[in-house]
Amino acid sequence: MRVDDYLKRIRQPAPRAASVDAVHALHRAHREAFLFENLSIQTGGGISLALCDLERKFLDEGRGGYCFEHNTLFAGRPVGARRLHLPPAPRSRAVGAVGARRRGGNGPL
Repeated sequence: MRVDDYLKRIRQPAPRAASVDAVHALHRAHREAFLFENLSIQTGGGISLALCDLERKFLDEGRGGYCFEHNTLFAGRPVGARRLHLPPAPRSRAVGAVGARRRGGNGPL
């Protein structure tokens, strides 16, 4: 993950230590920096959860996305979480179901 670019975009310094307050500050800044939007679908495009695509969309293009795009960018990368001194977030059942559906499965949502 491009941690320095992410922190610059959300206008936050890197946390000095892992704490609930640090996660809350990053989450608040993320919510304020990136909007919920579905323009990709409205303009005939697709949605990708690949980190490089999310970084391009959120960091380079200054856009937002669907909830699962936000969740993947915010909490889905162990490398970024380690760099920010945060434990990796557990995958939710809903995110796992989206992944199963994208791979042709019929998991519950």
